[in-house]
Amino acid sequence: WQAWDAPEHAWPVTMLSPMEAVAAAKGQSLRASEELDRALRRAFWAESRCISLRHVILEAAGECESVDVGALAEALDSGRARRVILDDWAVARGDEVRGSAHLFAPDGTHDQNPGITIGWSDDGGAGRYTVEADDPSAIDELVRRAAG
Repeated sequence: WQAWDAPEHAWPVTMLSPMEAVAAAKGQSLRASEELDRALRRAFWAESRCISLRHVILEAAGECESVDVGALAEALDSGRARRVILDDWAVARGDEVRGSAHLFAPDGTHDQNPGITIGWSDDGGAGRYTVEADDPSAIDELVRRAAG
């Protein structure tokens, strides 16, 4: 990712609409929702695009091979994914969720950003988070423990 490099006025005013879009894409398939989630994160974090805007969401969806953009637009316009987001928000307000990503397994095991160690680099300007370590096997271990 990079520091925001678009004008300040282009900063997204909400993350509700992209979250709704991912929830709506999940109605198509898990793959569609994962692809859209990744495309929206890339648009925001790597490309400094205003992902709160409908047309930017649909542009990102157009980059996803598993997303039916027309069906996504209809789902967004109908508002049917909003309830899913509000239900998730109620859970997130609890004490268990400490951030994104926070994984929960059926056996009660949970971890925030498994395998990732985050640091902070103060470059004299705005500063930035850095990934100091990334151990993909940490997720495998969570899955193994959850599977018994």
